Amino acid sequence: MTASIYSQNVMQMTGRKLFWHRLYKELTFQLGVIRSVVDWTILVYFVVPAIIVSPFFYRDMWNNIHLYWDAVIPVELLILMLFLVLIRGNFRSFIDEADQLFVLRHTHIFQSLKQWAFFFSIVQLSLGIASFIILLLPIFYRIYEYSAQNIVLLFIVLVAYRMLQFSIKKNIRHHLFKWVLLILCLYVFMLSWQTLSDSLLIVLSIFVIITTYYVQFTFFIKSNQYFLQELDLERSERVRNIQLIFSFSQEIEKIPRRYLKKPLFFFPSKRMLRPNRNKPENGLLEVLLKNFMRDRVLIMSYLNLITLSCIAIFFMPVWLKWLVFIFFAFAASAWVRSVFDRLLDHPFFKMITYDENIYFPTWLKFRRILAFPVILLVGLLAFVMSMYS
Repeated sequence: MTASIYSQNVMQMTGRKLFWHRLYKELTFQLGVIRSVVDWTILVYFVVPAIIVSPFFYRDMWNNIHLYWDAVIPVELLILMLFLVLIRGNFRSFIDEADQLFVLRHTHIFQSLKQWAFFFSIVQLSLGIASFIILLLPIFYRIYEYSAQNIVLLFIVLVAYRMLQFSIKKNIRHHLFKWVLLILCLYVFMLSWQTLSDSLLIVLSIFVIITTYYVQFTFFIKSNQYFLQELDLERSERVRNIQLIFSFSQEIEKIPRRYLKKPLFFFPSKRMLRPNRNKPENGLLEVLLKNFMRDRVLIMSYLNLITLSCIAIFFMPVWLKWLVFIFFAFAASAWVRSVFDRLLDHPFFKMITYDENIYFPTWLKFRRILAFPVILLVGLLAFVMSMYS
């Protein structure tokens, strides 16, 4: 009974109506994800003031752009940052697992749904690129003296780059080959931007846009044989914001996928520290350091914290470089302390207990190894960048 009613509803539905219905469900779902993080206190004390201050901040960028950006920074570096920021995302299809029961059998409805979703993806990526360009427009116009023609050319090149990048991520399933092609795509576009003339660059970009559109429209929109592949991509894109929240959440433990692989560091159980009866904390410290270096999630979080701080120091004006360094010093110590406590909460230490008297000496050495060197490195970078700014 339910199946027959659903089948009748499908027969009365068009691809356009189905797309707008699922787009509404998608926006409602993503809004719920945002509301799970941004409660009323964050909204009142952070989001609303940021929205009010943003126009004045943007206007101050136009009037005093040299306080925010240095002319000695090459424009190619800014373009590269744009390419890297725009690497996320994919073509959406808004298909559901239940579509293989009824909607997949009605070719005109299913293909129309994917066609509307494809057009929506193009509009979405174009609006995202336009937003970044408008945000960086004071730098392009006041620092590098870009004309309106250069801005339009940059927009077309970025649209072509992102459409080709989305096509690679959607068509190529082998992870290593996919990332090799993505890096090659980034390199080719950066090289083309630096070496080709404007006329050749716009011809190349339009050719890439038309070719990508033809491939997507022919092999994915008009074909149903890639249903499971598109469904897998759609699931990943739907929960992308949730994964981003989880990656920044310290309360949620991210377990690395080891798949019984041999550890890369200190295998098989090679000693890191020499045994010393006068320093009983060395045994516990060695266990914690090995666990840290064999945890891919912790290593990537550690590198991300250092990398983002170094990039911020490189681009920020002098009076903000040292504020970033001070914030990094406190953040690095707090992060290392949270990692230290998290490693000690492992069930292994519930079965194999350690002497409580070595807790504090072990923490001091753990902090000295992981926090102090990177704080010194970032501080040295802040000093060097301040001297040459």
